[in-house]
Amino acid sequence: MAHRRTAVASARVVAVMAALTLLLVGLVPTTAPPAQAAKPSVKITRSASKAVAGAAVKISGTVSGGKAKQKVTLEVKTPGGAWTKAATKKLNAKKRVAFTVRPALGTSQFRLVTTVKKATVRSKAVKVTVSPKVTPTGKVFAGQTVKVSGSLPTAVKRTVRLQAHIGKKWQTLASRTTTAKGAFTFLVQANVSAKVRVQAPKATVKKKKLAAFTSPTVSISTRAQSAKVVVDKQACTNQPLKAAVTSTSISAKRGVQIQLAAPGGAWRAVAKGTTTASGSVQVSFDAPAESGVYGVRAVLAKSGKVPAVASAAVTVDVADCGGPPAPEPPVVASGGHHTCALTASQEIWCWGSNQHRQLADTDTKDRITPTKVRTSVKFRDVAASNYLSCGIDTNSRVLCWGTYDPPTVSSEWNTVRATPTVESGSLKFSKVAVGQYQVCGIAAAGQAWCWGMKKTGEAAGGGPYAFSSPVLVPGNRRYVDIVATQNRTCALTTAGDRWCWNGIGPADTYNDPPKQQPGSITFDSFSESCGLTAGGKAYCWGSDYFGQLGDGPGGPASSAEPVEVIGGHTFRTISSVGGLGGTACGLNTQSRLVCWGYGGFGQMGGGKIVSYNSPYVLPTTLTFKQVSVGNRHVCAVRDNSLSVYCWGDNLRGQLGYGSIGGVSATPNQVLGL
Repeated sequence: MAHRRTAVASARVVAVMAALTLLLVGLVPTTAPPAQAAKPSVKITRSASKAVAGAAVKISGTVSGGKAKQKVTLEVKTPGGAWTKAATKKLNAKKRVAFTVRPALGTSQFRLVTTVKKATVRSKAVKVTVSPKVTPTGKVFAGQTVKVSGSLPTAVKRTVRLQAHIGKKWQTLASRTTTAKGAFTFLVQANVSAKVRVQAPKATVKKKKLAAFTSPTVSISTRAQSAKVVVDKQACTNQPLKAAVTSTSISAKRGVQIQLAAPGGAWRAVAKGTTTASGSVQVSFDAPAESGVYGVRAVLAKSGKVPAVASAAVTVDVADCGGPPAPEPPVVASGGHHTCALTASQEIWCWGSNQHRQLADTDTKDRITPTKVRTSVKFRDVAASNYLSCGIDTNSRVLCWGTYDPPTVSSEWNTVRATPTVESGSLKFSKVAVGQYQVCGIAAAGQAWCWGMKKTGEAAGGGPYAFSSPVLVPGNRRYVDIVATQNRTCALTTAGDRWCWNGIGPADTYNDPPKQQPGSITFDSFSESCGLTAGGKAYCWGSDYFGQLGDGPGGPASSAEPVEVIGGHTFRTISSVGGLGGTACGLNTQSRLVCWGYGGFGQMGGGKIVSYNSPYVLPTTLTFKQVSVGNRHVCAVRDNSLSVYCWGDNLRGQLGYGSIGGVSATPNQVLGL
């Protein structure tokens, strides 16, 4: 019983002690253990992992636990080297720091080092891999010179090699010694795309052993240059040609040579030009003086570090087309009631009737003295008809001004050209002839082309047909000379045969293909109704109503076949117009004027209104180099003073000597040329 009381008492004591303990816990505050201080640290927050030699690399970092203006050191470890001090800076107010370095080739490591509370703190290292620098960057032209540069991790003089990975193995392209700071520069031609690197073999410098070093690789990408030249495939000897050159753009102008090679011969330069920045240019040159198949190519010059490049060769078939040589200025062309002359300065001046702007002057008033055709274009030949004038410029284009015969043909297309207008399209012409309704010419390959208007009722019904651009005359013949009359065109082949057609000539338009003219005589040159053989004999055809065949009295009234002109004259050149009122004039070997045929307006030049059926030598001491017979007047160019003389009808001032009206039966000098 006593034992039980003791146990109860003990339990009560324990309960009381527990209650007191809880009470005390509630009354006495508890305290947490002190926090441990944060450990100072350095962290690199920004750095490039790759760079090219010489490029600036920025390395930035922060320091936790540091203070503003606290010093931080950037350390570097180059390939095969130890950690070394690179630079020291102070923290800014935000406890940040930034370094700019230009690492050497290879993979270098960088870390930041500082001291916080006497303890050295280092950041984790970052790696920066540096490759050799290639200039220029991007793709380069094959064969272009490129520069490969950089610096080795060891700042001493030592051998370094430039290597390229070609054919599945590394090949050494060049070798040299670096500067005392380990810098190097290589200049090499990049002929193909390849990876390159620099490699320095083991070396001992000042008793210090240097390990071999191989840089990271860098790629050089090349692209091919291209050049192309286009010329006419056929040409006559000495004929002006034009080479159209296109090439890869290098964003700069560069010189270009047009080169020619005879069969089995070497290349020789015949012309020069300069491309545009886009790489194109057109260069004019003359075909060779001898026939043959020639190679033509364009060679673009070196520009800076971009190498020269040559186009693939094309060929041009050059033939001796025969025919009269190209006239040397001055050249005169007599039309219906106006006259034009090509001067030595390659300008065209016209005078006489300007009713339909055939003088290309500012109004439609007639001119009694020459006025310059309003254009800056330079010409090398001129032709004239009733109301139209045309010229071939120095680029072999045909330009015309005036209009086709307006009294008999009307068309929306037959407009008046107030100034010279290009009508030959992309074709190049060596000869041009102007008729009443049509313009025809001989192009580079000796083909005949025509355009204009054709009143075709008499030929095939319907019409008129209008052709605003050149139409090829069928027949696959090569021509050397061409003339155009009222509604008829004739051309002389390389064999000396005459072929004629009505108007423009495309067979599928009005069933009138060229027809060979009768007669066995072959000609070296010809005009509308007369021609000259290679020996200088004159023959004429057509009407003989006023003696224009030049065969004397008692001849036929007309002849489709050529009839020999009597008198035993040898001529250098001849000009004529046909029809009932036909007139012919030629220059003999003494440069004297000889005329025959119709002289109702004084065209015989001897001071009388008279016609002759046999050659008449003008009674003048003047000598000439070229003559042009118009519808009612004649003009000629002096051979020494190069002045122009005209005679015949002066109804519209076409004689050019300062008056209008009447006729002049003797040559008068044109004023103002």
